[in-house]
Amino acid sequence: MSGSTPEILLASASWDRFTVFGFEVHVSVLIGVTYLAAAYLFAVGPARIKYGWWPDPVSRWRKASFLGSVALIFFSLNGPLHTLSDEYLFSAHMVQHMLLMLVMPPFLVMGLPPWLIRKAMERAWVARMARFLTHPVVAFLAYNITFIGWHIPQMYNWALVSHDLHILQHLMFMSVAVMMWWPVVNPVPELERIPTGPLLMMYVFAFGIPSTVVSAFITLSDGVFYPWYEVAPRITSLSPLEDQRLGGLIMWIPGMLIFWVGISAVFFRWTKDEYTSWGRGNDQNSSGSANGAAGTAAILIALSLASPGLAQAQPADAAGTPADAVAWAPVNWTIETEVGASVFFGSKDQTTVATELGLNRESHRFELDGDLQYLYGEASDEVGGSSVSKRSWEVGGNLDYQGFGWVNPYVFGSADASLEKKIHRRYKAGGGAKLTALDTDASSLDLAAALLVEQTIGADDGDRASEWAGRWTGQARYRRSFSEDRAVFQASLDYSPRFQQVDDFTVEAESSVAFRVSEVLSLKLSVRDNFDNQAKSRGAVSNNDGRVLFSVLAAF
Repeated sequence: MSGSTPEILLASASWDRFTVFGFEVHVSVLIGVTYLAAAYLFAVGPARIKYGWWPDPVSRWRKASFLGSVALIFFSLNGPLHTLSDEYLFSAHMVQHMLLMLVMPPFLVMGLPPWLIRKAMERAWVARMARFLTHPVVAFLAYNITFIGWHIPQMYNWALVSHDLHILQHLMFMSVAVMMWWPVVNPVPELERIPTGPLLMMYVFAFGIPSTVVSAFITLSDGVFYPWYEVAPRITSLSPLEDQRLGGLIMWIPGMLIFWVGISAVFFRWTKDEYTSWGRGNDQNSSGSANGAAGTAAILIALSLASPGLAQAQPADAAGTPADAVAWAPVNWTIETEVGASVFFGSKDQTTVATELGLNRESHRFELDGDLQYLYGEASDEVGGSSVSKRSWEVGGNLDYQGFGWVNPYVFGSADASLEKKIHRRYKAGGGAKLTALDTDASSLDLAAALLVEQTIGADDGDRASEWAGRWTGQARYRRSFSEDRAVFQASLDYSPRFQQVDDFTVEAESSVAFRVSEVLSLKLSVRDNFDNQAKSRGAVSNNDGRVLFSVLAAF
């Protein structure tokens, strides 16, 4: 494998392709998409009229949805994207897979008219098969087993070497992706297993977890997983490892966003149904029409998306005293205890225990946050022994002023130490401005920029050198709650480069979802990674420090 190039290994596949004006077309793909489009157009056109399947023509948006998904298959598996994917870049291959598995399937399913699905299900064996294949558990297992299995390095490279096996891989990807998306965009009630609502949102979130973990492995690896791309001709300045990390990042971040677009779609569909039901119920006690109920729902939605000034308005207390006159709201304590297994830590597997204590105090004008974290981890070596690989702590706080509306100043400070990053002590202090881009009852998005001063004392026992640095930092914080805070998704990204030295930077990223099981307790799954590109220069094993943790949260 290591002594061959992609051109030589794919030479046997030349019978299945031809070029038109520089655009390479694969015969097998052309036959497949032509048959799919022709069968659809025949079924919704001449066959519908001749056999009387349905009196009304299919809407333009359904046709556009189905034919657009077919076109997406054609352009993903032909032309420049396919050539880059097969012969040069792992990152291009991840774009291709994302289009085939996360973008194409929902549009394909939405393009099917319900009467056509019911017509096919008139045969008993087709109905039984459809109910089995679209069952959420079956779809979840089929999708994730297929996705994980084909990304095992041996399987992935076999598919690149064998063109026939590569065709099978793509057919499996598209098939299980349609199964996975079916419960989310199901056109017919007969195949509905999960009603629109919180359970369906949890299903969408759950089927994205395994692919997120695989993406994290690929992104944060210190070695090249796929030899095929290691020997491929370099047509960009990216090294094979950088190309692999970019591909993993494409699968991780945009892929995760697509899952959350799906969750948001389910949420708004659910709230629409709730508003509709509420309006119908009120019709029995009032003379208002359905239009009145719809108008009321529209007003409620508009209010929920109103400006931060409305969202942050403080109610009066029981005695009628305005909230402005209340100096401080009651103190809210949040205690989080996390115990879990980290699936990646540079190139080491390890068990990590994490504890966190947070304090929040808020008034009409100010908000004070404090946080204390401690982490401890042990890693296994080749002979089965274990050693301490992670021991770190961090204490920090920030004070936000909230009197200016959209943009407000804040100051912050922190101190931390880290065995794995070879940091004996590190102190930070700075200030900046925070932009509230979105603030509703269900969603919030904060963007911040700040300047800070940092002192780092290395962990070398012989000479703990102290280094001062000035940095600027950019931050993004997103929070989305579902079903009255029963489920909460949060994502954050911090990027801190050094002044006039952009190759000295740190990146901290986290995404999490928490499910409330009682007024006090919640269950949380979080994916975190801290990247410090100077860690190795201080003697650390890896620049990456990441973990995937299942947590129990207690809030008081």
